[in-house]
Amino acid sequence: MKLNWQFSFLLGNVAVGGNSLLIPLFIIAVLDGGAKDVGLVAGATSLVGVFASIFWGRLSDRLKRRKPFILLGFLGGAVMLFFLAAADNIRHILLLNASFNFFWMAGVPVSIPLVIEQLDRLQWEEAISKFNRYTGFGWVFGLLLGTIWTTLLTPHFEEAIALRSLFIVLGSLSFVAAAIASAFIVEKRAKVTARRFFSLMTTRGSRLVEKFRYAPSHLYHLLSWKAVASYLRGSNIFGRGLTLYFYAVLFIFTGFAVIFVPLPVFFQRELGFSSAMIFSINLVPALASAVLYYVIGSALRRVGNRMIQLLVLISRILVFPLFYLLVLIDSPLQQIGLLVILFILTGSSWAFFNVASTALVSRLANGETKGQALGIFNALAGGGWIIGAIIGGALAENVGFLATFIAGSVILLLTIPIVVFPLEK
Repeated sequence: MKLNWQFSFLLGNVAVGGNSLLIPLFIIAVLDGGAKDVGLVAGATSLVGVFASIFWGRLSDRLKRRKPFILLGFLGGAVMLFFLAAADNIRHILLLNASFNFFWMAGVPVSIPLVIEQLDRLQWEEAISKFNRYTGFGWVFGLLLGTIWTTLLTPHFEEAIALRSLFIVLGSLSFVAAAIASAFIVEKRAKVTARRFFSLMTTRGSRLVEKFRYAPSHLYHLLSWKAVASYLRGSNIFGRGLTLYFYAVLFIFTGFAVIFVPLPVFFQRELGFSSAMIFSINLVPALASAVLYYVIGSALRRVGNRMIQLLVLISRILVFPLFYLLVLIDSPLQQIGLLVILFILTGSSWAFFNVASTALVSRLANGETKGQALGIFNALAGGGWIIGAIIGGALAENVGFLATFIAGSVILLLTIPIVVFPLEK
């Protein structure tokens, strides 16, 4: 593979992907925290990411620079990962991980515009697809690195040493990413601002929603936050159909987060999984999503985005409570077999929902408003993830995991009438 600046984002996403699961594992295995702590850290990190993306995106548009923000993202993230290795309480984790996300977001809004800066518009989608493969597989490699590292070290060292040293490894990779970006990015005066780029691309109906754990990030800085409340009241240019769907998006991502944020705690506390096992099993949904992105387009054309979203919601409504069956299974082999099946279903359903939901927003919005509509979609998805992280953590700790899994399914169930029977305009 020819080395270029995009390889820096592969390495950077190795750090982000590894850290995404390392944080909850560190909280529960080293700091003896619970689901509530994991939820608070995830929610706070997401909230900081939302406002950081707005701040960095607008600042980069104003300065019309790319390279400084990408370097700041990699270097700032590396420093925070090194500090995280020395964290000794939940408060430190919350502040440092939120700071990590703040710095990482510096490079996110400028990355796609940098990809297409010097290209003809007809080449944009192919270039973006290639870049997304770098970042997507970087995330998978981060989980793979966590699996290998913890598998090799935990038999010989305390788990705290294995996890703290993994922070250092991830931080070092982020530093290498900064070095590659510094060497290969040639800074030129920006011709396409992030704001103008996303307006153009969403008008063409391209999929821009980033696969995320904390919150979507590319489009926040397109928003006028004073207008969000009026959008939800229906006093907007989108019409009642899309406004209702925005409400559904908020609840859908709340339901997703209610389940997935406390899930590592469930694996460790209820099933007794090691950190290495939790890293390895999380490779399953990540790989399922990555593989299915190559075939979703044809399925979407045959079935339609509404039907795909309905099938996704139904599958997750049924699957979420089934996670609790793992507690009732004595055989470790049967336990792992069921979990692999459940994770294949959740990973593949995420890939389908990600594409179908964006396509529906693009179709319901008018040509001139698609950029704004997708920005609102991302903001509400991020908001739902923040709310769900806090609710899921609190429910799991105070009521129990079965109630948490059922709550996630019930929240999704409430959205089905809107997804299936939305008003067109």
